[in-house]
Amino acid sequence: MTIEATVEPRREPTAHVNRLGFAKRHAKKKRSKKTKKCAPTMALQDLYVSCKEVFKGPGTVPLHQDVKRLCHMLGMFLNLMVMILLPFLS
Repeated sequence: MTIEATVEPRREPTAHVNRLGFAKRHAKKKRSKKTKKCAPTMALQDLYVSCKEVFKGPGTVPLHQDVKRLCHMLGMFLNLMVMILLPFLS
């Protein structure tokens, strides 16, 4: 007399079970609360640093190249702000 049995393939466990029989839930990944710097903030910071370099103290006259650089940075900053604020103004 022989006993033949069919064995079903083993299923993968969906969750680990502790001693009490409760399934552990997978931990959700928390989002970091760090905020990304947006472009206007970085542009404003660059403008501030450049102004500190150009205007070193009272009585100093900035060079023509430095004034051109500041004008260019101000123009870029102004264009950036207009592009950001344009949808709100329409």
